Amino acid sequence: MSETPPGAPSPAPHPGQTGWIRAVSRRALIRSMVAASAAGGVLLLGRPGPSGARSSAASAAPAGPTVKLAAAAVPVKAYTLAGTDGWVSMPVGANAMPPYFPDSFAPPNGNSTGDKRKDLFTTYAFGFRNVSQYNPPTAPVGATSQLLVDNVKNHVQISAPLIYAQAGQDLRLTLFNLGMGNRPDLFDSHTIHFHGFANQIAYFDGVPDASLSVPPGQSLHYRYLPVDAGTYMYHCHVEDVEHVQMGMNGMVFIAPRKGVNYAYDTPTTAATDPAVTTRFDRQFSIHLSEIFPQGHYGDAHIQDTDWTDFTGYFRLMNGRAWPDTVKPHAGDYPTGAPGDPDAAVPTTTDPVDGKRLRFQPLSSLIQGESGEYVLVRVSHLGYEQHSLVLEGLPMTVIGQDAKFLGAGRAGYYGDYQYGKNGDPLAAQRVPDPPRGNAETLTNRVDLGPGESRDLLIGPLPSVSAVTVFPFYDREFGYLNGGDNTSGYGGMRTEVHVHPKGGLTRPSAAELALLTKGADSTTLDLGGNLLNNFAGANGTWTYADGNPIVQAFPGKLY
Repeated sequence: MSETPPGAPSPAPHPGQTGWIRAVSRRALIRSMVAASAAGGVLLLGRPGPSGARSSAASAAPAGPTVKLAAAAVPVKAYTLAGTDGWVSMPVGANAMPPYFPDSFAPPNGNSTGDKRKDLFTTYAFGFRNVSQYNPPTAPVGATSQLLVDNVKNHVQISAPLIYAQAGQDLRLTLFNLGMGNRPDLFDSHTIHFHGFANQIAYFDGVPDASLSVPPGQSLHYRYLPVDAGTYMYHCHVEDVEHVQMGMNGMVFIAPRKGVNYAYDTPTTAATDPAVTTRFDRQFSIHLSEIFPQGHYGDAHIQDTDWTDFTGYFRLMNGRAWPDTVKPHAGDYPTGAPGDPDAAVPTTTDPVDGKRLRFQPLSSLIQGESGEYVLVRVSHLGYEQHSLVLEGLPMTVIGQDAKFLGAGRAGYYGDYQYGKNGDPLAAQRVPDPPRGNAETLTNRVDLGPGESRDLLIGPLPSVSAVTVFPFYDREFGYLNGGDNTSGYGGMRTEVHVHPKGGLTRPSAAELALLTKGADSTTLDLGGNLLNNFAGANGTWTYADGNPIVQAFPGKLY
């Protein structure tokens, strides 16, 4: 590349160049990259859209190098996870499956009711924990924090913590491998693989043969710059058949730049019709998986497992099986249970469940008020096909595998088409027309392993009292799990519709945390700061003016 002398005019764009991309000298590019690195910012380079203009602001960009620096203004969303092992509970009342369930090695869970089904954990597991509250970055670089080893090792969580960020934010994730408390003979490494997620480089992809893994006693920093909104999932990719089944899997979703109360960056700007704009009032996340007791027992008892014998005995939503799925969050949701066995048990409707389920902290209960729209994100990292049914409520599938299905989304070939002017091989820069509506209004949604769906339920019907709608797997065996009569252990939850105004609103403290925290801002495509919330005299709303009725995803009132 030839350099442009200082003070000389910028070279003319090459033939066919449009928008605000222009030739940038090597000196200008390197200077901007160094400045971005020093400021902790992100370097933004222009890219023409289908019409040749990057954005309305970009179309009016001045002549000269088109390097933009978003220095120290890129909102950072950070998580710290720890990989370890431990024990969890399947439902009290589920049929025994000797010797695999309940496991004879399972330790006490802190209850003393005299009923072993309530006083002991049942199942060995691997998993990730959200340990951001421990501030482990104070540990030496690359090493494991002793504080984490003392407080979290052997305190697992399934499913893995919910991770979310917004397009335009800087998502950073630190993974500590604490090793195995029950199996110190195992030296398994761990990784974070964002399934279906677009990574700029393989370094952060988490597939061990193309990136890095984290051995016991070490840590690794991941960094992502999310672009595409939608529902994804993540898991460990080391010995993934075993580690995924043992519990190292969970959901990650990306909110669009349009706002954290939208599912996708829809082309319309109408704010009055959520069915068109993908706007919602509340959102909930349900991550599907299964439990193969023989495999969990084998890992706990140092026995080999033939994973081709897999048969799900428990079908899970957010790491729990029915009827535990509808019980309240157990732990400091959304950060997860603290992990200290001597810590106070979180307040729940049943303190026994608070202890028994503290390492499965995520409820699958869905709730809303009459007239509201509820977004339900569903991801699946089990091994079976599942078909979920919700009868009596209007449910629209608006997204599939992190892709918007509504009208107006970009065409297949946004920049060019072939076959113009009689030449089948000549590429012509003709924007492809937007695609039509592929959304489905249905009472059933099917998912295979590794897939996700975004479901917009609403408007919720007018009710005078709390009305319950079951949301369950239509396969009878999967619905009832290991018990073919009572349903204990199956894949089922509920949607509770409350009368208008029947649910508590977020507290002032919750609103302050939300509107001033990591989710408060993002960057637009031009590198400009976007506020997700608007406030006047202490009254906060979303940026589009709609009220805030839920402090964070999955919050129950």
